[in-house]
Amino acid sequence: MAPSSLLIVLPLLTVLDLSTSHPTVNERRQAQLQPILGTAQQTPELSTFYSFFASTGGQSGVPGPALGERFDDPSNQYTLLAPANNAFASISPAFLEALTSVPAYELLLTLLLNYVLPQRLNLDEMTPKTGLEAVGGFMFDIESDGSIQTNEGVTQSAVPIRKQANIVFDQNGRPLTVPASNGIIYIIDKMLDPLITYFGEDAPGQALPPISRQPGTMADILRQHPRLTSLSPLLEQIDPDFVNRLSLYSTDRGVNERTVYLAPSDAAFRVLPSSIAESATSPSNHGANTLLLEFGLGEYVEGSPFVRSGLGFNITIDMGRANNARVQERVCADNGCVWLVGRWLDPLFGAFS
Repeated sequence: MAPSSLLIVLPLLTVLDLSTSHPTVNERRQAQLQPILGTAQQTPELSTFYSFFASTGGQSGVPGPALGERFDDPSNQYTLLAPANNAFASISPAFLEALTSVPAYELLLTLLLNYVLPQRLNLDEMTPKTGLEAVGGFMFDIESDGSIQTNEGVTQSAVPIRKQANIVFDQNGRPLTVPASNGIIYIIDKMLDPLITYFGEDAPGQALPPISRQPGTMADILRQHPRLTSLSPLLEQIDPDFVNRLSLYSTDRGVNERTVYLAPSDAAFRVLPSSIAESATSPSNHGANTLLLEFGLGEYVEGSPFVRSGLGFNITIDMGRANNARVQERVCADNGCVWLVGRWLDPLFGAFS
């Protein structure tokens, strides 16, 4: 595959290009460089991507401490894979608004941490390379043509995993980069979704399964269903308040009828790496895991093309699937329905393709 190129103007890339023939100029320019997030902020072609980082700091307009203090630390070196503004042209503005909202903070933080590689890496150090681990823990494979894949071979997926993005090259075959005082930025042509390659994707089916009913609550289904023996104890351990929430009733009968929880079944856990049991209960992953497991709680009207997640995202219902997961079973209780799904749900599913 030929190297990817974008028709974008990158004046800063030329200004900051370090020429090996002028060491004195190099030294002066190096002293003027900013840390990696400050450099992204000053690069107009990365304004949309930088706004994601800035949104983590709330009304301050600067990245929150989990990102700003870490990646602008001069004692560490980083490589940032940064999508150019063109990469966002086909992404729904409503989706981007939900992604940068306060309730989705842990999702956005997880995503951004996986665009950063530890150490400053030259292209020949990245390509061809397998098993580059991002700061956020997901794995990257970068081929010599600049194509990028995440988590290749990590999870069983019924749908083939394709290359997700490409490093952008100029007309002379050189990667478009922006140097920073503590690393380097590579311009890429698309957003990356490392969740779909970690959770996997079920093959499309026909239609949603029929509904069965039982007395009690959604929490009762969670605790008693023989195909939820992995999810139930995990939620009881890391998110007991959410389990309690599934036991509550609304005074509005219509809300009870619309409420659904898309629950990863035992099959969803079996396709994940064996380390999931340990990582799922790790305190460092608590925020992300609770968000991902709560993501499937929302409202659904029978026949609708989506479930409206309580986090503000739409979960697409199509050909028997909810986003990337096959709906295996639907069980309704008095305060809502539990849908057993064959994968952990990817909130980013389809948004970047």
